[in-house]
Amino acid sequence: MKNVVTMVGSSIFENYKKSKDDEIYNDLKDKSFLDIEDYEEDCRDLKASVIKWAKDKPNASAEIKSLLKIKDEVKENLSIHLITTDTILSPLAAEIIKEWFEGKEGFEVHFEKEYGKDVIKGLQVRNSKNFEEQGLMNLFERIEEIIDRPENTIFNITGGYKAVVPFLTFYAQLYKNKIPTYYIFEIEDELIKLPQLPISLDFDLIEDNFFAFEVIHPKTLKEDLPTKEEFLLCLYRLLKKSFFSQTRPWANKSKILSAGLPEANRIVFEK
Repeated sequence: MKNVVTMVGSSIFENYKKSKDDEIYNDLKDKSFLDIEDYEEDCRDLKASVIKWAKDKPNASAEIKSLLKIKDEVKENLSIHLITTDTILSPLAAEIIKEWFEGKEGFEVHFEKEYGKDVIKGLQVRNSKNFEEQGLMNLFERIEEIIDRPENTIFNITGGYKAVVPFLTFYAQLYKNKIPTYYIFEIEDELIKLPQLPISLDFDLIEDNFFAFEVIHPKTLKEDLPTKEEFLLCLYRLLKKSFFSQTRPWANKSKILSAGLPEANRIVFEK
C-alpha cells in the first residue's frame, strides 16, 4: 500500500459552483479556520449539498481525480493523508473527499480536522510573513510525522496553494530515495510525474567551512562556536524548526545541545 500525502484546496467547491449558484461558498471563501465556529451551520449546509452533488463524479475535484489516476499509475492500494490550509473551505473539502472515497476498494483516507494537525496553522496567503515563518514550517513538520517510509511515499501536489509546489518538490528531492511527486491539470486527464531534479548538496563544503559561515557574523565569537562533532550532532537534532527558520543555534555554545533544528537538516544529514 502506497502512502500518498495529498494537499487539499477548494476545487470541489469551484466545480460545484459552476452548476449551482451557492452564496454560502462566497461567504466562506478566504475565511480563516479560526472563524469556523461562527459558520458551523453554513458549513453543514454547504457540505451536505456538495456531497450530494459530487456523488459518483470522478472529476468532482482535482484531488479526487488525481488520486484515482495515481492508483491506476502505481497499481497499488493507497493510504491517503489529506493536508489542508488554514481556511474554512480546505478542511471542509477534505471531509467531503474523505467521505467520497468511503467504501471504495483500494482507498484508505486519513484526515484529522484539528488545528495544528492536518489543518496546518499559518498555511494561508493573507499574510506572507506568517506563510513563510509558520505555515511552511508547520507543513513540513506535519509531513514528517506522516511519513513512515520515504521509499513507500508519494506526494500529490495537485490541490492546495500553488505557492507550496516548489517547496514540496525540492523537499521530495532531499530524501535518499527521492519521493515521487505527481500533479494533474484539472482541465486535463494526463497525470504528470515530476522529473527528478539533477541536484546534489555539497556536504563536504558545509562541514569543512562551518566556522567560516558563523565567523563572518560580526557578533559571533569563535570561542562560542561548537566543535565539528557538536555541529554535526546539532544538524541531526535540529528538526523542530523548519529550514526556513532564522534560528542560529550554535551562536551560543552553551545552548547547542538544547537547540531545536530545521526540518530538512535531518534529511540532509542522514543523506
